Amino acid sequence: MRILSFFIGHDASATILENGRVSFYMSAERITRKKHCDRIIEVLKYLYEHKQTKFDIVLVNLYRLDDRKFEDPLRKLFKEKFQIKRIVFDYERHHIFHAYSGFCNSKFDDALCVVLDGHGSSVSRDGKLHTEIESVYYAKGTNIEEVSKRYSLTPGDDQPISVGYKFERLSKQIGWNWYGAGKVMGLAQYKGYENKLDDEWLKHLDQCSEVQRDTQEEVITLIQKITQKCDTKNIVLSGGYGLNCVSNYEYLKHFPDYNFYIDPVCFDAGISIGQAYYHSENPKPMQNFYVGLRENRYNLDGLNHKRVSYSDVADILCGGEIVALFQGKSEAGQRALGNRSLLFDPRVENGRDIVNQIKQRESFRPFAGTVLLEDAHEWFDMRGLKECEYMQYAVRVKKSGINSVVHVDNTCRVQTITKRQNKHFYNLIKAFKQKTDVPILLNTSFNLGGEPLVETFDDAINTLNNSHIKHLYLPEIGKLITC
Repeated sequence: MRILSFFIGHDASATILENGRVSFYMSAERITRKKHCDRIIEVLKYLYEHKQTKFDIVLVNLYRLDDRKFEDPLRKLFKEKFQIKRIVFDYERHHIFHAYSGFCNSKFDDALCVVLDGHGSSVSRDGKLHTEIESVYYAKGTNIEEVSKRYSLTPGDDQPISVGYKFERLSKQIGWNWYGAGKVMGLAQYKGYENKLDDEWLKHLDQCSEVQRDTQEEVITLIQKITQKCDTKNIVLSGGYGLNCVSNYEYLKHFPDYNFYIDPVCFDAGISIGQAYYHSENPKPMQNFYVGLRENRYNLDGLNHKRVSYSDVADILCGGEIVALFQGKSEAGQRALGNRSLLFDPRVENGRDIVNQIKQRESFRPFAGTVLLEDAHEWFDMRGLKECEYMQYAVRVKKSGINSVVHVDNTCRVQTITKRQNKHFYNLIKAFKQKTDVPILLNTSFNLGGEPLVETFDDAINTLNNSHIKHLYLPEIGKLITC
């Protein structure tokens, strides 16, 4: 069975599922170069150009009820350009698709699936619009059943507000649009460290801290209640609030006897994955989240390049310069996992300021650190986690000397890495460790502020040409491009 699944809404995406396993994933923003893009037509063109046109079934999830106007044009397009046996449109399963995305990749036999976001699907009943804001499911095998659900009603006064919407609302007030929740979270951590914050952001600190604290407590209370309803020690978190790595770390402290899995593509761009799993008879977990189309060759004509070793690149990093890392298939989701990454020496005292300035981001925003798995527990308090492949937690730092990746509250959003996960990235960090005794590199997304991650080699070169980033490392061919 070959399934093509689409989500049409902000953070539009497409997933191909072959015999139950994800073989391809793409978010629209990576193609259009416009963050949170909803233009799925660009993904359709992309698939057509790459001869991905034969499918047993096409699934289309539309975020808004009034998007029914797209049905006929899409049917016509598929009929003309694609070879498909069946097409299905869906408007009402937003939260359960989040749950399927998380659970099917968790490798748990059973779990409580908690879905938290801004809002999910809307259903019109009795003249009112009922919108999902919080859902809990119990999953076992291939079956997922609803345990509880909360709705917000429109029109209506004094309606419940989701934890995700509280972040969106404050983000808009500050001037970051609805998608600045990550900035709110990063700023909130300055509570108690006001003297280290620029006056420009100090006026927003109390509100950010309050939203972070209150939503975190709300979710902890919810988990306490639902764990009494089902006999399982596994919890899966999905929906956009799952990106809150500060809260995720707190759950480990409050629920030490439970196993947590945070969906790496928990926000709406993961709906196409969950929808595909929902319609599959035998869904299989993803082996990794490098699932974009692979660059088959690099055009180096006219570029200044040379052959390098891992040790050579480590020397450049030790010299205090940023190195862009580009290889293989792109990562699904918002986190750079070593295939579309910008790397920097974590030992540099003011490294965060340097990288934020180059990326054109706000000065208070923190960076992640990627650490060799065998050294992770020496450097970070993992609170029982064996590994953290996808940067889902902001953990406490145990050792000094890595200021560039340590936030003001002594935490770091961490990614553990093994040779099995990503051979070239692992070997580069190991070379850096041999020179510095530090098994960590600052790892941030290969993009500039306000842009999505780079997808293609051309995107990578364009980013270098429009920034102060000088070095692009292509480990698959052992070449370094210098601009």
